[in-house]
Amino acid sequence: MRITGDIYTRGSHGLRVNTNYKKRYGYEGNVLLGYSNNVRDNDKDGGKLSQKSFSINISHRQHSKAHPYRNLGGSVNITTNRYNQRVFENPNAALTSQYSSNFSYSHDMPGTPFRFAAEFRHSQNTQTRIMDITLPNMTLRMNTIFPFKRKNSTTEKWTDNIALSYSSEFRNFVKTTDTTLFSMQTLKDIQTGMQHKAALSTNFRLFKYINASPNISYDETWLIKKYQLTFNKDSVIIRDTISGDTLGFKPPVESFISELGAFRNLNAGISLNTQRFFTRNWNKGFFRGIRHVAKPNISFVYKPENKEKYLATVDTDTRNNFNKTREYSVYTNSPFGTLQCSEKQMGISYGITNIIEAKYWSKKDTTAKIIRLFDNISINGGYNFAADSLKWSSVSLTGNTVVLKGLTNFYFRSTFSPYSYDNKDIITKQTVWSQGKILPEFRNFSGQFSTGISFGRIREMITGKKQTVQNKAFQQNPISTEPGLQKSGSTTPDNTTTPPADDEEEKPKETSLSEWFENFNISHALNFEFSKTKGRDTSYISNHSVNVSGSIPLTKNWNMNIGNIAYDFKNKSFVYPYFSFARDLHCWQMNFTWAPSNGVYSFFIGVKSSALSFLKYDYGQRNANTLFTDKGDNQPRNNKDII
Repeated sequence: MRITGDIYTRGSHGLRVNTNYKKRYGYEGNVLLGYSNNVRDNDKDGGKLSQKSFSINISHRQHSKAHPYRNLGGSVNITTNRYNQRVFENPNAALTSQYSSNFSYSHDMPGTPFRFAAEFRHSQNTQTRIMDITLPNMTLRMNTIFPFKRKNSTTEKWTDNIALSYSSEFRNFVKTTDTTLFSMQTLKDIQTGMQHKAALSTNFRLFKYINASPNISYDETWLIKKYQLTFNKDSVIIRDTISGDTLGFKPPVESFISELGAFRNLNAGISLNTQRFFTRNWNKGFFRGIRHVAKPNISFVYKPENKEKYLATVDTDTRNNFNKTREYSVYTNSPFGTLQCSEKQMGISYGITNIIEAKYWSKKDTTAKIIRLFDNISINGGYNFAADSLKWSSVSLTGNTVVLKGLTNFYFRSTFSPYSYDNKDIITKQTVWSQGKILPEFRNFSGQFSTGISFGRIREMITGKKQTVQNKAFQQNPISTEPGLQKSGSTTPDNTTTPPADDEEEKPKETSLSEWFENFNISHALNFEFSKTKGRDTSYISNHSVNVSGSIPLTKNWNMNIGNIAYDFKNKSFVYPYFSFARDLHCWQMNFTWAPSNGVYSFFIGVKSSALSFLKYDYGQRNANTLFTDKGDNQPRNNKDII
């Protein structure tokens, strides 16, 4: 166990506890607890402002052979009040805003298809301060079974493929903030429920080439609380200053009432799919062939209406002319999320996925090679028989491919509407076919280029061959003081070493500029949009940025690390650049870090040995980050007085 702390003469202090444990052939893990109290001056009254934050990090792993059917393990990563952003100054701590935990216990039941699991789950966003915690989350799952499968049968019937699955889940869930986590209000806001799911499915062949897969599923959720919106007729927020008439009301108040209820949902459908190949070959010329793989699919789904059972209404105004009745689900914000009510659905969805490959003749290798032009191009849409209007859905066209010898991925998505739009960009009930058009109307198109490459890969592309570079710059021949360990030269009978021959002498290898940047990586992203809005064609670039990171071995003992240099071409600004310099001082080490965008830096020199790690000097300008602190916490602090 290691316990470390920080004490500043101006009142700020912190404490960290780090312990590791291990049982051979059993389990291992570590626990890291952190506490920080950042004290600063209040600019308004001259008093002291205290900002306390905590960090809990637990990691536990069970050995694979510790137990045949029981397992305990996972990780817990919880921070409160932006602990990492206040304590550390590095890109990972500053730019990471999402944290999550998953710690579970599982038990496989031998001789049965069932498996039990209990887990703790957590997720939080340090920017919004919102935390979602699930404790406990217990599940009982049954592996898929085939109740009608015949034993020792040489022939197969469609009933043999009938599959049955079942699962049940008990969940306690609460949504809170990182500043009210350890309060009584968190206990009052806990939502509890239990959910059951069952599904029955099978598959068989139709007309030899078509795969048919009918299915039916049913789920039922038990809850002990219902969501309620209440409108207060006296909640006037705006009145006319002259007449005194009411002009506006506060929105309805959210609350939960204790009432046992159940939410039920049923789905049934069937899907059909097949696969067709189209190939054309030529014996001469550069272009030798093309292959088109088409995978069409069509599905039918039926879902009964359950909207009237689980929807409620609330008024928003006492005046009839201004009252807009609001509908909401009584099972909003349940432990399983908002249980969506739906109207009756009976529709067909269709789609086709295409893969296109080409064959070309390579003069260099004197053979035919295959290149994939598109990994997939998909067209999808649907039609709802139960809808009273707008039965056709929009048609989407998506695809992706790889260009520049695999360096760049290109993804695109386009949407087409079977219904026309008016001048205010509102969809109408008039189809494009009634206007004499053949194809649906174009609405929008989005594309994305993403590229990732290293300087070493660039050099390979330029030189045309792979190079394995080991940086030997500034390396010197070590001369051992122990007999018999000399790397060069020869040893005489009297144990004296003769100088090596000129042609055998190793000389330091000079490092080229390209080898210096061998470990650098470049990533580039470009997103663009093209849409048709209010009868006009609009195009713009939504994102365009480049990122460079890597390390440079300046000398044998000097190293420069560029943690992050990103430039946003759209906003014309750098995104959190971060630099560090390190010097190897044999038994000591020294480093200097600098983040210019938020004005923090640090200097450290200390002994390498863990036993003498207290021999160090740590100087830094910390907690001057105004980008990741609360409003008003913008006074730089120069912590020169570290004890």
